[in-house]
Amino acid sequence: MGEARVVIGDDMVEMSDESVETTDDVVVSTREMVQAVVTPEVAADALQESFGALVDADYLPGKTGFRDVLCGKFELSEIEAEELVDALEALGYVRFISSDDGLGWCISRADSGP
Repeated sequence: MGEARVVIGDDMVEMSDESVETTDDVVVSTREMVQAVVTPEVAADALQESFGALVDADYLPGKTGFRDVLCGKFELSEIEAEELVDALEALGYVRFISSDDGLGWCISRADSGP
């Protein structure tokens, strides 16, 4: 690229190739800088996409399955994912239900509300 000279008033600034960095050297993706915010609505949608609206699973195995999906999809720790599943249950996005057909889980999508 060679040398460039910039004259500002009476001062002179010299630039050379050594002072130039490409954006590849200084830019990192937002994924590296910011952890995605996983709202209960986003998490409920992800679970319903993975499992459907009804999940034929007992209480603890169902919650464990939900945790595992959230860990994988959103790169959460097991503790973070378990807390998120607990929040989803408290908010009504996932409910353990009993029906004539047996026991299982119902997952509500964010657009349908808990």
